[in-house]
Amino acid sequence: MKIIRFIKREGYYGKVFESFVNPIIKHLSEDQYQIIDATFNRQKNTWEHERPGNTFDVTFFSNVSYQHEFFISHGIADKLYREACNVGNFKYIGVSGQAWVDKYAKQGVDRSRIIVNGYTKLDPLFNIDNSQNFFSFEKTDKIRVLYAPTHNVNKDVNASTVSSYPRLDKYLIDVPEDIEVIHSVHPANKVSCDTTFDLYKWADVVIADAGSTLYEAWALDIPVVFPDFLVKSAVLSGFPGSFESQIYNEVIGYHAQNIGHMWQLIREAKQKGLDKKTKDFIEGIFPSELRGNSGKVTADILVKLASE
Repeated sequence: MKIIRFIKREGYYGKVFESFVNPIIKHLSEDQYQIIDATFNRQKNTWEHERPGNTFDVTFFSNVSYQHEFFISHGIADKLYREACNVGNFKYIGVSGQAWVDKYAKQGVDRSRIIVNGYTKLDPLFNIDNSQNFFSFEKTDKIRVLYAPTHNVNKDVNASTVSSYPRLDKYLIDVPEDIEVIHSVHPANKVSCDTTFDLYKWADVVIADAGSTLYEAWALDIPVVFPDFLVKSAVLSGFPGSFESQIYNEVIGYHAQNIGHMWQLIREAKQKGLDKKTKDFIEGIFPSELRGNSGKVTADILVKLASE
């Protein structure tokens, strides 16, 4: 069997890397895997590291110095950054669910190279003992809202409008008395804030726009309210044909037309939760059968492929 090597990036994505890898390596023996640090080559805009023989390399980012054996996205969102033209040269592409298999197949990728392995990052949240006082955030009688926007530093699109951050902040100064909001911005924005992962079990409702947090919330059965009045047009123009554009075009979830409507929808979302349309959509992105055991599934897949 080849050594499975997980390629780690430095910087703010280091903790993200750990959240994906830790649920996998707990199912591997120490002699089966390694974690390798990559360094960024600014001239080539790639992440580089030495490559010895007899390894099966796994990366979570597409801009690498060579095409590794297995690609798993560092997030569950689409945003067009992992189209087949960007990741199709990897030997295998790991995806969270069948919707991604169908998308890549339409883009010309052989289905035998598309491997459904779930979404390992959320494994710990599905396996928490709810009887334990795991979170330090007190629950009150108010509707608990987690504001978790995508970042606004994407150079490929007008990210300042695709993301509701920081534009929504001015509306969150005056929050209705029956609602409380905690912010958790994307690590790329380098703002001191609470960790999104630790807040999901606290939240009744999530406000999101175009990033992984909207999918993560739905997978955890948390309804999502979208500030369409700030981001819809930018998402549709910036990410045409993406799963995010489908969400906005087909009005999947709760979509606010103004700030007053957003508060109204937050109350409605708390009361009604996810509707069938939303449940069917997230099932295709990340199926129920893989929620909580994606790390084990992924470990088994990697061992099998590294042994061939």
